[in-house]
Amino acid sequence: MSFALGESAGYFGVESWGPISESQVYAFRLRLFGGTSVKRVDVDVCDGKARYMHLAHNSLAPHGNIPVRESNRRLWIELPAPVFWGGTQVMLNVDVMRGKHRTDRSSWRRYRI
Repeated sequence: MSFALGESAGYFGVESWGPISESQVYAFRLRLFGGTSVKRVDVDVCDGKARYMHLAHNSLAPHGNIPVRESNRRLWIELPAPVFWGGTQVMLNVDVMRGKHRTDRSSWRRYRI
């Protein structure tokens, strides 16, 4: 997994052993820590299209499209920079799902902002 934060956006990437599957869901799960609050951003990516998932009361779902980039075996999503404002750390995990069955998972990774 990879993370980069620029002035206008944050980028999250995951690399697969094989080609990125068009039929499976890549479930990006982000937790943003800052002060005493925890915010979450959940994004599902399938067939090159991404959508925000509102899974809890502290879920963030900014308006607009989520750009998705695919390069060989790597899948990237782009989130607007204001999502990260006020945060000091972000944790990321990506699960790969086929229906309700998890076919692959990653451990949670922590990045300092």
